[in-house]
Amino acid sequence: MNDFEPMVILARAGNVEAFEKLVRLFQNKAFAVALTHLGNRYQAEDAVQEAFIEVYFRLTQLADPSAFPAWLRKIVRGKCVRQLRSGKSAPATIPLDELASLSAAAPSPEEMALEAVSRQTLREAMDTLGAEQRNALLLYAVGGYDYAEIAGLMGLSLPLVKKRIYTARRQLRGDENLLALRLSTERPSGRTGFAALVRERATRRAQKRKETLMEEQNRTNAALRVELVGPGIEVKVPIKNLYAFYRYEMLLFNDGEPAPPTEESAETWKCGTWVNQHGVINGLNSRTHDEAVSGEDNFWEWPSLQAYLITLNGWPAGFAMVASPPNATPGVEYRLQEFFVINKARRRGVATEAIRQLFARLPGKWELWTDPRNLPASSFWHKNVPLVSGGKFTDEMIYAGGDRDVPGYVFTT
Repeated sequence: MNDFEPMVILARAGNVEAFEKLVRLFQNKAFAVALTHLGNRYQAEDAVQEAFIEVYFRLTQLADPSAFPAWLRKIVRGKCVRQLRSGKSAPATIPLDELASLSAAAPSPEEMALEAVSRQTLREAMDTLGAEQRNALLLYAVGGYDYAEIAGLMGLSLPLVKKRIYTARRQLRGDENLLALRLSTERPSGRTGFAALVRERATRRAQKRKETLMEEQNRTNAALRVELVGPGIEVKVPIKNLYAFYRYEMLLFNDGEPAPPTEESAETWKCGTWVNQHGVINGLNSRTHDEAVSGEDNFWEWPSLQAYLITLNGWPAGFAMVASPPNATPGVEYRLQEFFVINKARRRGVATEAIRQLFARLPGKWELWTDPRNLPASSFWHKNVPLVSGGKFTDEMIYAGGDRDVPGYVFTT
């Protein structure tokens, strides 16, 4: 296991101290990547700050902690491309109100002048280098990447990378230690408080999102009537009919997977990867949708399973399927087996209000799993699990049937 992986796991579970450590560990590498794209310190800092803030909100979507460096670079590049497309000029990355909270003492005017001259001289020298030489040197001296890593990032051979960096150093005609020192002043780690600032901005934005979510929920409650109906036989027909929409969306998330084999099997259809010969999604030998969903009858026959209909102003809008032991993991009281809101009812606070009612009706220890391919749902639960649990949750791998363990949450309401 890499040294950073425990930090990724902790940060993914909501540990802000671990997130700040991740920022400190990767800030220079991210900054160097941004510099190679933007060529401007202030724009690069802005891109890196925004990239780490996005990491804060999306980290639960990263299933493999060892993939964090490549995943972070992809996000940084995306922020750089967005800046270039927008024609954004060099911004003042740190607003005045946030700057005041930093612990580092401000440099004197004399120090600022000397630093400016040093940087200007260095920039002029860097401008004489070719693009590949400059980028290789930035990744090496600013980002701390080794030769092999740079070769992989730039798609060059190891000897060619070494030659590029050697030539760049020689062309700059500067003492190597002085060059490293001057370049280090460009890095986020050269200033106290960069990682703390990113953490502060991320948590502040999270709080703002929480407040916005609550405002949206209040507006929804005033304008729309969301009800959780059931469990009972009266919700069976609408829920089973809504399953047609649910399974269709599951089919979309399998887009790009290979066509099914010539012979059908339960394994072929269990994840909705295709339709069968009768045009039925997820239906082994089923000729109709009703046949395909006949297994869901258990939710009205087994005491450990419950089905709830979500209605919007009295009309069916989704469902929540709940399991209890022995159909849930030992040690939890409830498992959110399936949760669905039709497209027309989304982005209106319906799902948020539905889970509020569900968890209020069934307080206790819950588990739920998410499909990493379903990014909107993953984002929804990443945002709402901390809210409904009051922060009492953990990220865990949850059993999802067959031999599958997928990312999910265990939390208490």
